[in-house]
Amino acid sequence: MTAVMTNSIGVNYLGLPLPSPIVASASPMTAHYETARQLVCAGAGALVLPSLFQEQFQCAESAAATGNAVIGRISGSEDRGPLEYQGVEPREYLDLIANLRTQLSVPVLASLNGTAPGAWLAIAHDFQQAGASAVELNLQPDLWDPAISSMTLERQICDSVAEVRRHTTLPISVKLSPFVTSLPNLVQQLIEAGAGGVHLFALQPHWDANLEKLTTQVRWSLTTGGAISTTLAGLAMLRPAFPALSIAGGGGIATAEDLAKIIIGGADVAMVASILHREGPLVITRMLDGLRRFLQRHHYASVHQLALLRPAHSGRRSFLAKRHELVEAAHCPLETRGEIPARQKGDRWGHPEGVVSNPLGIS
Repeated sequence: MTAVMTNSIGVNYLGLPLPSPIVASASPMTAHYETARQLVCAGAGALVLPSLFQEQFQCAESAAATGNAVIGRISGSEDRGPLEYQGVEPREYLDLIANLRTQLSVPVLASLNGTAPGAWLAIAHDFQQAGASAVELNLQPDLWDPAISSMTLERQICDSVAEVRRHTTLPISVKLSPFVTSLPNLVQQLIEAGAGGVHLFALQPHWDANLEKLTTQVRWSLTTGGAISTTLAGLAMLRPAFPALSIAGGGGIATAEDLAKIIIGGADVAMVASILHREGPLVITRMLDGLRRFLQRHHYASVHQLALLRPAHSGRRSFLAKRHELVEAAHCPLETRGEIPARQKGDRWGHPEGVVSNPLGIS
């Protein structure tokens, strides 16, 4: 903790003292020494390497059986947009960890991405031997089978954490989807399985429909800056119940204001990736400079002090207060004592005049 307190923007995440609360999240930029060095020089407190995917291990096993060369390609949608990335073979991944860990001054986190627990998670032991500081686990279970219950899916995630824990003593963070029925309950199960932190939230694909081909389409794209509402909602649910849990907030963090909001909301660190691809590593410096100005303007000595002064349970209180306002408004009569309330000009549903409600002409 001393290392954190001597630096006004230093934080602690997964038991690791970081020089800043910005972590370069998993992306191609962290997989190459030169860009990784630039991220650290710009102020990144830690790096998360691009994921090794479960399918890569299956590919490696198949190649070993047939004698063919391993092609370490990350699986998923054929159209990954600007985030398209040719993966590395697991052996090369371990070499990458070792090289970055010895050449950089910040923690390096390994990342695993899969759909179900299995023997492939044993590589967490090799991560530790190579010098990784922690493991981030991003498990995306099969959501398409109506016979699989939500309890089964959550158990798969927890079993994966327990499997990783069997093979390493490194801190484990779990990257979660926002689509969870009871986020606090799942997190409690993850802690019991051996997780030391969570990352809110995993990048979600963009779905669309092609009107000419009559098909649905999915693509991966960069997140929109400032779109942090979902993350703040998750933080509001978790931080009051788990005051000691390490929590990373991600998704849409692009400015110093976003960074400050995420910290006030309850995050220990902010995960950034999309803004790095848009503007380059120096955006980290600008965000941290803005955070320092925020701390100075509000007379906080450090990010640590700001976190200590966060109001407890403010998220739930805010939600209930707004709900109360909505209920009061719903019971307010529209017309009283013969007075007709002012109404915006337009149709009877309140749409302004001139607004085209069906621009595609679909009926």
